[in-house]
Amino acid sequence: MVTLRRALTSIFLLLVVHGLAILSGWYENNRWFDIPMHFLGGVVIALLALAIWNLCIQKITFQPELKSGWRFLVYVVGILGFVAIVGIAWEWYEFLFDNLVKALSYNLPKTQMSIGDTMVDLLLDIAGGLTAFLLFRNRPQQ
Repeated sequence: MVTLRRALTSIFLLLVVHGLAILSGWYENNRWFDIPMHFLGGVVIALLALAIWNLCIQKITFQPELKSGWRFLVYVVGILGFVAIVGIAWEWYEFLFDNLVKALSYNLPKTQMSIGDTMVDLLLDIAGGLTAFLLFRNRPQQ
């Protein structure tokens, strides 16, 4: 079971790697570095969503006539929806960072290369989230 502590620790570690990557120029020198970072971002945000599910949402009682397939659908859409929302928020952060920081004339590299880059980033976020969901979700009791 994913705990909130593990999820937050994972997010913190990924943000440390992100900060080191910015400071050392990994993103500029290695364009491919953005790919695993977005995938891992999806993983750690899915871990957070699973921890929140375990703490709060899992305790919700579904109506008895609701088939288990629908319960699973609510579970997977809830987790991946959370990952998608955080991914979209991150892309907005990158957009605002590029436009506000560039407007202030700081000499920093762009974080968003194109709309294609943004779409790939979001796809990688969701792929990472789906991977984490498949690996760490709660299995039904047998």
